[in-house]
Amino acid sequence: MLAIFKSISIFILAGICEIGGGYLVWLTLKEEKPWWVGVLGAIILVGYGAVATWQRANFGQNTII
Repeated sequence: MLAIFKSISIFILAGICEIGGGYLVWLTLKEEKPWWVGVLGAIILVGYGAVATWQRANFGQNTII
């Protein structure tokens, strides 16, 4: 049960990082928000790349070795 909770938590955190970071970059480019908002979004997107690697569950994907 703990493994399921951990997988769901990581999945939600990764989604928040991906959507939130992309949205902040979009705000900077399209809505003329300050440059630091875009930089913060880029940092969050880098964090998304790290969070996604924490996932150990393969969700039914076949792994070819």
